[in-house]
Amino acid sequence: MPWSTAEEALAREGRAGMGDVDARVGDEAAAVVQEMAQHLAEVFEAVPGGVYLYLDPTHKVCNGRLAEMLGTTVEEWRKLENFRDTFVDVTDRQSYCDTYERVVHQLDWPDTYGFRALRKDGTSFEAEATIVPLTFRGHKLAYHFVRPVKPPEPTVEPEEIVQKFQDAWNHHDVDGLMALMTDDCIFESTWPPPDGERVEGHSSVRAFWQRFFKANPEAFIDIEELFSCRDRATMRWRYRWGPGSTPHDHVRGVDVYRVRNVVGVESSRMRAGATRHPRPSPDEGAFPGCRSFSGASQRRARRE
Repeated sequence: MPWSTAEEALAREGRAGMGDVDARVGDEAAAVVQEMAQHLAEVFEAVPGGVYLYLDPTHKVCNGRLAEMLGTTVEEWRKLENFRDTFVDVTDRQSYCDTYERVVHQLDWPDTYGFRALRKDGTSFEAEATIVPLTFRGHKLAYHFVRPVKPPEPTVEPEEIVQKFQDAWNHHDVDGLMALMTDDCIFESTWPPPDGERVEGHSSVRAFWQRFFKANPEAFIDIEELFSCRDRATMRWRYRWGPGSTPHDHVRGVDVYRVRNVVGVESSRMRAGATRHPRPSPDEGAFPGCRSFSGASQRRARRE
């Protein structure tokens, strides 16, 4: 909302309900808020979150980002007589008021507090506000900065993600594999030597796995050991493309994964016993690749 429009709204707000024009123009409270809003206009525009200046239920102003955050407009927000009951969840209203009373009326230190915010459509979100006390012409004002709080990512052990990936792999479940791979995933096959084939992008990697499992219907990985430390996981495995009972139908190796919670996995595969590697089909390497990024399909992992 341009500040010229905001000033006009404040001027109208200052005149509303005052009786005659002279009384409305002379509204001291409206003039205080208007002048402070002009003084802080650059902050209102520059701050990436919501900002509002509050003198009393009638005299207040916010920036467009706060109004958008709450699913309303600057004008609708300004006209609300009790925006606390409209936009603050009932469980947080008392603490909201207590913080305001302490910081503004008692001119205490600025404070940051969390609360559940309500949108106009009835939905809610976790928010955090910083309140700063201001005084101007004998009036005490609350200068608020409001921002939504992103809920913490669910904690998932690296072994759990790697195990899910391997379960899908052993079932030749291409959809399950791709649900654990990002849109910009990278996959490198160990064939052909010496550096293998590099496949990039979700659709290309999907096509690779579809071709691979079609050419290797008995492909299976036995996990011999799996452990992690922080965001790293190590898996020792035995890969077989047949019954696994002869020296020529299996190979052993190690994967080293970098796991970003549910966001992504980086996998480096080191193969032992290269002379026992199966002969590839004409268009396929018969062994899975050495590097990939995987994670929740709606997320994107940083390409290394």
